[in-house]
Amino acid sequence: MRGPAPEPTVLRVLKGNPSKRALNDAEPKPAPSTLRPPSWLPGGRARTFWRRFAPMLDGMRVLTQADEDALALLCQELATYVELQRFLRQHGRTYEVETKTGSLMLMPRPEVGMANAAWSNAVKLMDRFGLNPAYRSKIKADVEQDVAPLEELRR
Repeated sequence: MRGPAPEPTVLRVLKGNPSKRALNDAEPKPAPSTLRPPSWLPGGRARTFWRRFAPMLDGMRVLTQADEDALALLCQELATYVELQRFLRQHGRTYEVETKTGSLMLMPRPEVGMANAAWSNAVKLMDRFGLNPAYRSKIKADVEQDVAPLEELRR
């Protein structure tokens, strides 16, 4: 696929459909999220991220049952990143290797690359959910106001 990833219709609508292209009227509309993490999501920090993000995304009306696995992947990538950063703080970002000539050379730990990959994956997934501040700044969400029961009857 060429070009940027397709944008979810709900986000296009919230932005005001800046491209003015026709929206897909036959797009499937998945059921709202159950707010329960998938059973395969490991416990601990990944589930902590789930408990943080799921209600937030549900409140933004962008989380459905079809998105729950993608959110779980985001939570898992963030948990992986945090664990790798903890490891790197304890052990350092480099280690010494003796070369064939007998001199010492500093090498980056493999965990540095793993942490960078986890962060990159997490940021891509955050963009898709509208969790990146720069991405979110383009969204114009209408705030739903609570209507008093009497006002609703008058309408």
